[in-house]
Amino acid sequence: MKAKQPNLQQRDNSRRKRRIEGETPMNMFATQGGVVELWVTKTDTYTSTKTGEIYASVQSIAPIPEGARGNAKGFEISEYNIEPTLLDAIVFEGQPVLCKFASVVRPTQDRFGRITNTQVLVDLLAVGGKPVAPTAQAPARPQAQAQAPRPAQQPQGQDKQDKSPDAKA
Repeated sequence: MKAKQPNLQQRDNSRRKRRIEGETPMNMFATQGGVVELWVTKTDTYTSTKTGEIYASVQSIAPIPEGARGNAKGFEISEYNIEPTLLDAIVFEGQPVLCKFASVVRPTQDRFGRITNTQVLVDLLAVGGKPVAPTAQAPARPQAQAQAPRPAQQPQGQDKQDKSPDAKA
């Protein structure tokens, strides 16, 4: 007697049910992160019409590691999700730009609503081989600036009386 296999439709429905009920998919990858150095060839953004959220990505060219894909040789084009605030620091001057990024693996949702574990570039460490100063990056939250105490001001009426030529001592 054969063991009964679960129907593919039943498995698909259980996944859909978990997603609808709000369960987040399990993150199977390490979220520690790392450093990635890329020759960036294109930047792109997309704004969701439903939520107003901005999605950003960079496209890069990189050499194929030896033995990674059988006998493949040469270069590959890859696309990475990136924090939208980092795009302003990437300036093209007629050629690809060498950038060094800090990255993490996190669950992300694409514009079609699919959630996958994806490597996301979260911090720009260097552009063109030159380190990026921390002040050049946009802060995550604007911080309130401390104001210097102002000297006490006299009421407007007294100033006018004191400055008039007819004022008596």
